[in-house]
Amino acid sequence: MKTTPSPLMLCACLFVSPSAFAASDWYVGLAAVDGRSDQTVQFQGNRQSGPLKDNGISLQLGKTGEDRREYFSVTSILHDDATVNTFAFGADSLYRDGMVGGYFGVLLGLSALTWDSDISFQGSETVPVSSESTSNFAYGVRVGGFVEFGDNWGLDVSYQLVHTNLKTQVEVTGQGTFNHTIDRIATLHAGVNFRF
Repeated sequence: MKTTPSPLMLCACLFVSPSAFAASDWYVGLAAVDGRSDQTVQFQGNRQSGPLKDNGISLQLGKTGEDRREYFSVTSILHDDATVNTFAFGADSLYRDGMVGGYFGVLLGLSALTWDSDISFQGSETVPVSSESTSNFAYGVRVGGFVEFGDNWGLDVSYQLVHTNLKTQVEVTGQGTFNHTIDRIATLHAGVNFRF
């Protein structure tokens, strides 16, 4: 019987490797984020799909070595009417050429969507809404590159693609109820890392 390794198994293999923490340093990273969420909205029998674009911020804390890196990250994308937060554990395989390098990695975690108490709806001014926040399992991949300066500082740029399934039902005062779904979150990160 042939089996295909899951994202969870691949991430676990990177984490439990005997050399995972050999000659490694702790690091903290801060990055600006350009985010795009693939959303679907259903309202009064009409269905619309399209990107939800906005900016955010990402914070990482982890350990990095010569050929791999493990981390915990919090990424927050601040849309006009909602906030999407992703909490993830990840592992990267690093490729170095002197002070310059690249990486490919996988991540597993949780994404959460929270609506503001007032939103812009169908071109109108902001109206009150009622909706509970929602969260769901998230998994994804990322690819990036870095340039290191000395022993402590580095610049880091990456592209991250996370699959999730965030569904909410939003009641708009005086308008009715719409169903909202986010299936995938793509983000471009650019920031700095500090090793200690």
